This record gives sequence, structure tokens and C-alpha cells, in this order.
Amino acid sequence: MPAFAGVLVLANSVHGQFADSVVNYDPGTGFAAGFTNSTAAIGAPALGASVTPFAPPFSKSQLVSIGTNGSLTLHMSVPIQHNPDDPFGIDFVVFGNSFFVSSGGNVNGVFSSSVSTRVEVSADDITWYTLNPTVAPTVGILFPTDGTGNPQVPVNPSLTSSSLSGQNLAGIRSLYNGSAGGAGFDLAWAQDSGGNAVELPGADYVRIDVLNGRTQVDAVSVIPEPAIWELGIVGLVLMSAKRTAPKARIIMRTIFAVLLASLAVSAASADIIQENFSHNPAADGWQVFGDTNLFFWNSTNQNLEVTWDSSQPNSYFFHPLGTILAMDDDFSLAFDIRLSEATATANGFELALGFLNIDEAVQPGFIRGTGSSSPDLVEFDYFPPAEFDPTVLITIASSIATNMDFSSNHTNYSNGGFSDPVELTNDYAYHVELSYTSSNQILSAMLIENGTNNIPLQAATLSPGFPDFRAGTVAISSYNDAQSGGSILAHGVIDNIVVTVPPPPVTGLVIAPNGTNWQASFTGRTNWLYTLQRTVDLLTWTSVSPATPGLKGAQSLVDTNPPPGNAFYRVRAARP
Repeated sequence: MPAFAGVLVLANSVHGQFADSVVNYDPGTGFAAGFTNSTAAIGAPALGASVTPFAPPFSKSQLVSIGTNGSLTLHMSVPIQHNPDDPFGIDFVVFGNSFFVSSGGNVNGVFSSSVSTRVEVSADDITWYTLNPTVAPTVGILFPTDGTGNPQVPVNPSLTSSSLSGQNLAGIRSLYNGSAGGAGFDLAWAQDSGGNAVELPGADYVRIDVLNGRTQVDAVSVIPEPAIWELGIVGLVLMSAKRTAPKARIIMRTIFAVLLASLAVSAASADIIQENFSHNPAADGWQVFGDTNLFFWNSTNQNLEVTWDSSQPNSYFFHPLGTILAMDDDFSLAFDIRLSEATATANGFELALGFLNIDEAVQPGFIRGTGSSSPDLVEFDYFPPAEFDPTVLITIASSIATNMDFSSNHTNYSNGGFSDPVELTNDYAYHVELSYTSSNQILSAMLIENGTNNIPLQAATLSPGFPDFRAGTVAISSYNDAQSGGSILAHGVIDNIVVTVPPPPVTGLVIAPNGTNWQASFTGRTNWLYTLQRTVDLLTWTSVSPATPGLKGAQSLVDTNPPPGNAFYRVRAARP
């Protein structure tokens, strides 16, 4: 059952909360040879199932190395804000490439470079403050990255190497509690040049200095803060709370600070996602799974250079939608594509762009070539000429897709059938539009060549009894050709991506006392199930309301038995 196990209330996008530019880079001495691409520290850390605390990021496109007396200064896409109510008080996280040494699949120490580091912050790149080295962690040791975790949720800093010793991967992830790892830092540790503590409300710049040895940096992530209109809501509710008991005011303040700063799942106003590649897409929440060399942002031409190579593992350049699409939603995808080369062999194979379920798509058993092992897809597929004519296929695969026949529709797999031979001519510009309409359950498509020639494409129509799909990610997909009987190698550029999806399943969330109870009020949607959850330690969440079918409009969930002390709440939205 696809679900958002998080707080879905943010009005503006928070997925771009990483470094967006390099201000200065001095590699120092003794840095790792070849790892001097400082822009590797821009955007999100290396994510995906292939990155685990036992298998760190390792490529030159993912890491930049800093040696003795070297430094890296980064500008953050959004300011780091000091908020004592952030989880564990952590305001930002620095990711490296250390890893746990495995003994029989269990942690037997941590492998990292011998290094001593200093972290500094600044609001203006003029006045700098050092984060107290007696409490600040060393960059590049704990905690190794887990690519399945959330880079904007910190690990509990009280954990140590001893705490993690003997743990297997499942045990590590349990202790990480949804985090992607990294070293967490608090602006409360800021000191001036005389070693005096200073009160620093925010910072736009982070500098990582290596005093001795060397370290590698993958990314810097900001712990999210509330959007402007949400702060207004907090203010209103806290003002009304002044009429309640002091203890209730403390509880409410704690709830709201953590509720609005938490990000288990991006819950931006994600009804439109636009990407023209005018700046680094990693700063806008785009991520890569698989072979990172297949996707390259060309900052000069402001587009994305893509290689579709079916000899490589499944690889995706992807962006979460902030919702989960199903066949009762209306949604669309548009993009520009220009190929410089596209060759296929034997039975051929496709290049693809569209929607998928990323949790399924990163699994080893997700095999596109069989047609029976790639559920939850809504995509545009192009097959270059091989033993068959070149063509475009518009495809929808259900959550239980079990077969595929390009000549007809099936209960669990639907497509538009092969259009008349359609070849994407090298160096021609094509504009593609996919549009799904829930009222007639048709996925229509339009292909425009060089801005003028409209090439007709067959639509995909869901047959009666189609068992539905669940897709929460838009992706450019380079699939492995296992069991397909063919292959593809294509090079091209993608530009001007526009995705339109329904709004997130929870908007306008407000938590407030209701007599002796606590009530979550929000605007929901039909065909979702909502559950109010509570925790007292940010580790274990308990459902305090039954799973309630969503309404089109305002609804509420109530905790009828709140604890006497502090508590934290979230609303979980799940597709039935």
C-alpha cells in the first residue's frame, strides 16, 4: 500500500535545500587524486538502493576531496535556520563517503580517512563563525550514507560506533530511523574568533576546513523550516494557546515546531513541477539512481545530456511528485527531446520517460524487458529501428502487471499499440506531451517534430476491470535489457520538463487542542486513507486514530487520549 508516512503540510517546495553553488575550493595537500570536481558537492547526496552504509558513494561525480589545509565553501540554496526544536537540535547535515566495515554482514568498525576537520558558517561570506570543535562531529566519519533514507532527517547524534557495532543493514536502518545519515551540526555551537559563543539565527554559507588528513564531501543538506504562510498559522495558533494552561502551550509549541520542520516525505505544493535546467537540477530535488554517468547537466547549454545504455543496470534521473498517482487522477507530462544517436539490436529495446514507483523500480527484480516484472508505469517509450520498424509506444502498467502484448490490451497492461512507424530523426527537436484523463481513463499523446509537424500517436485506453496503478515519481529511465532479446544505445538531450499532478493529499494542516483532546484539521482528498500518528521520542510512531477515508475538502482526526507530557504528531496519507 503506497503511503506518505510523513507530515504533508509544506506550502512551498523544500526539496531543494542543498548547496547550490561553490564559492571557493582549495584542495590542500594529500587530497584524493582525481576527486577535485568541487561541483560534486552541489545538490543532494548520492541516493538509491545501491548506496548503503556498507557501500558508500565512490565516483568522481559524487565526491570532492579536501586535503590538509584545504577547504570547501558552499552557498546554500535556502538559508540554514537555527531552530532548537529541529530533531535533535540539528540544523544541517554534511555527507561524506565513509562506510561500515562488514564482518558477516554486521558492523565491525567504520572505515574513513584519518582526518581532523573544522566547520564554519556565515550569513554573508564576510563574517565567519566556527562551530565549537569540542561538540561538532568530524566530517566524513559518522554516519555513513544510507541511500534509501531521507537526507533532511538527521541521525540521533547520541549514537556512536559502539552503538552500531554488530548491527546488520536492517539494524542500522532501524537506528537511523529514516535518515540518510551524515554528520549533523547545530548553529547553537557557533563561536566568534575569540572562542565566545554567539547567537546565530541563520547562515547562508558553510565552509569545511581540513586541519589534518583528508576527507571527501558529497553534499550538505538543510533541515527544512516552515514556509511563510505556515509560520502565520503557527503564530495564530500559539496566540490562541495563550488562553490555555502553560503546560498546554509548551506542548503545542513543541508539536508545531517539530511538525512543520520535519520532512519524512516532500509535501510541497507539487501540482506543477517545471525544470528548464537553467541551474543545477540537483538543487531542485532531482536525484539519480544507478549509473550516474548516464545523466549530465550541461550548465552552458542548460539542458540534460542523457545516455540510454541497456547494457548498464536500471538507472533513473528522477523527481518525487509529492503525491501518488492512480487511475482516478488527472495528470500530464511534457518535455523536449533531441537525439544525436539511437541504435538498437535484434528485437530492439526502448528509451523511456514517464511515471513510475521508484521503490519498486530500484529493486533487482524490476526487469523491463519481460513485460511481466515492471509494474506501476505510465510512460513514453521510443524503440529505434532494429529488426522491427522504429516506433513510439504509450504504456500503462498496473500494480499487478503480469503480461504484455503490443498488439492488444490486457487486463493488467495497457498500451496504445504500435503507432505507424515513427522514427525520431537524429538532431531533430521533438516536443512530447502525455495527458491522462481519469473520466475516460485514456492516456493520450502528442509528438511535434521541429515545432511544426504533428505526428499522430495512438492513445492507451484502460480496459474494464483494470486493477489500477501507483506511481509517485517522474523519471528519465535507462532500463537494463535483461530477457528482452534486444538492446539500445542512445544519446540525446532532454529539456523543458513540465509535470502537472493533483495537489498533495494533505494541505492546510493545523493541530490544535479540542477540549482535553488534540485535533488535526486539514484539507484531504477522496480515494486516500488518513491516520493521525503520535510519538513522544521521534523514534516510534503510534496510530491514534483509525484509518479514515478521505473527503473532498475539510476533515479532521482526533487523538482522544493524549499523553500528559510533550508529544509530536503527523498525518499519514495512504492510497487504499
